Amino acid sequence: MSATAVLAQRKQRQREAAAVTATEQYLPPSRGRHAADRPDRRPSRGGRAPRGKKPVIPPVLYLPSTGAPNTYGAEIELRKTNDGRMALLAYTALDRLADCMGPHQPWVLYPTERLGDLEVVEHYDVIYLDLPVPKELWRTAVNTDRRSAR
Repeated sequence: MSATAVLAQRKQRQREAAAVTATEQYLPPSRGRHAADRPDRRPSRGGRAPRGKKPVIPPVLYLPSTGAPNTYGAEIELRKTNDGRMALLAYTALDRLADCMGPHQPWVLYPTERLGDLEVVEHYDVIYLDLPVPKELWRTAVNTDRRSAR
């Protein structure tokens, strides 16, 4: 193997490691404008499915919401990764959303086929399925009620 190929492989591994590291810690959520397999599973290499396995995407997803209404429905909550990308967190079942984001997290049910419409209104760079959020960033009953009252 040539030195160029070895360097290219090393850079690719560094990019993949950086992508996984970026999803391990979240900054506070930012507010969206539009609403419409397991919680402990970490993203695979670079956010891609393992070789030979295709992820099963259901017809609808549970999306975290800010709880605040707008002209489109409820605002979708986006999160910023450490590398500055905007992430849409999506959950394949309501119990997974509660396990990963806490029992007080507002949510909306959103058709998977319409995620492109959501992206046009509120830009996101990446979608993560069933990704756990650190407990210190979970909503409590108090801060959920305050957001809904706005």
